[in-house]
Amino acid sequence: LDGVVTRIQRAFEDVVSDSDTGLYTPKADPDVYPEHVVEGIEAVPTRTAGDEGDVTLTEHEVEKLMYYLYREFIGYEEIDAIKRDVNIEDISCNGYNEPVFAYHTEYEQLITNIEHGSAEELDDFVVKLAQRSGKGISKREPEVDATLPDGSRAQLTLGEEVSDRGSNY
Repeated sequence: LDGVVTRIQRAFEDVVSDSDTGLYTPKADPDVYPEHVVEGIEAVPTRTAGDEGDVTLTEHEVEKLMYYLYREFIGYEEIDAIKRDVNIEDISCNGYNEPVFAYHTEYEQLITNIEHGSAEELDDFVVKLAQRSGKGISKREPEVDATLPDGSRAQLTLGEEVSDRGSNY
């Protein structure tokens, strides 16, 4: 994931511009990202250096970049789309190398195809959730009950000290 995020960051740096000509402003679609996030951001479809040589980014590709940047840095990473679904009542991951589960109002318990990857990635995600709710979580205090900025409740556990399967939420 770090490689993907790094590539997105590099590409984003190439498309963001202060120029007054040919600017493209991403749509403030509340289903993708709120208006205050894209306010003042303008990007130019431009040529960037990539593994395959120079690549021209289209407006659609800029939109995709904006979506992934929002998802990774402001949203809830891999679970962002699930978190936005009004029919989802609960999202959980029971530990390292475990899939994310979602409780849907109509379909009940669902196993998703989302996994957090390595133990370090899941640990980082749990820490991020705690920080977003204004709480601290550490090996010294590995369990936290928190409220996320949108008002949803989070029960977080960090590491394997109190959970055999590792970090969970």
